[in-house]
Amino acid sequence: MNVAVRRLRRLSPFQADLSLAVVLAIVFAALTPAVPVHHGYRRADTLAIVLAALSALALSFRRRAPLATWGASLAPMLVYQARAYEGGPALLAPLVALYTIAQAQPRRQSLALGILTGALMAAARLIFSNEAVGTLATDAIGFIGAAIFLGWAVAGRRAYLAQLQDRAQRAERLRIARELHDALAHSIATINVQAGAAEHVIEKRPQEAAQALAAIKQTSKQALAELREILGVLRQDEDAQPRAPAAGLAQLDALLEQTRRRGLEVELEVQGQPKLLPTAVDLAAYRIVQESLTNVSRHAGCETARLEITYGRSALTVAVSDEGAGDQGFDEGAGHGIAGMRERARALGGSLIAGPRPDRGFEVRASLPLHTAGRA
Repeated sequence: MNVAVRRLRRLSPFQADLSLAVVLAIVFAALTPAVPVHHGYRRADTLAIVLAALSALALSFRRRAPLATWGASLAPMLVYQARAYEGGPALLAPLVALYTIAQAQPRRQSLALGILTGALMAAARLIFSNEAVGTLATDAIGFIGAAIFLGWAVAGRRAYLAQLQDRAQRAERLRIARELHDALAHSIATINVQAGAAEHVIEKRPQEAAQALAAIKQTSKQALAELREILGVLRQDEDAQPRAPAAGLAQLDALLEQTRRRGLEVELEVQGQPKLLPTAVDLAAYRIVQESLTNVSRHAGCETARLEITYGRSALTVAVSDEGAGDQGFDEGAGHGIAGMRERARALGGSLIAGPRPDRGFEVRASLPLHTAGRA
């Protein structure tokens, strides 16, 4: 199952639409002759099967050219109706085209095309066969309306998710600004003061000037080291070196080794069976662990931390806890990244809780759903 899902994810939009069209063409061709025939209708023959298959194959271009796809899928169905064949699954192809148009086009346009679709199909049956028009009109209104409203609902959900992502990106930019300010403001101010002092005494007291320059060197060295550490946490995949692997839990061992070199020992516990994660979930989990361990190293005042990763059926849970100084240094307004981590989780439909533990220390716990919505 996982192999099939990975293969589907590698398909381009056109390849996915072509695969859908071929599958529907086969299904329509197989099921159309088996549809029971009512009074006033004609039993499906070879022409009906060909028309059904052609209508389905037109869906190969539904996202590349949705309006052309609508016309190409509707034309065989008008002939289908004019021949007075029983409805069956073949009529679904124009509905899929309308659903696609409703996602991408203005609502007035998709609604007008829906009305036109129903009118043309009813007219084809009325003019050429003069039978079963009332039933056809009633069914067409219901199915066409359902297809259009479903497309509108999907488009609305995508717009909502895009807003969430935009908010998360803005929050991430604000977090980066806070992190850089917290790391560099004090160091730059110190360098500025020491440089002024060195300039003032360099001629009369060169020894004091030398001490000020030494302080500048040490402070700038510390500032550069902290800046590299922050950028290592904040850098996204696209900013990494071309040969660097994409950030994710596969790089967890390297992250823990770096953390231990900073003097923080991390106890790792993995529960459940590790599985292939959606890319967005994998990246978010890694970034949350990375940020949480960085906060522990800087602010908790302890030498050990605990990392728990739980692979559930519907969600991945990551938790980083310590037995340090409670909530000291973890004020969300102080620029320590909790708000940014929470936005990462919310953007995926998950949640993140951060706060002092009941006994002692601090914990960050995030739950990330494993099923993210893809584009239909």
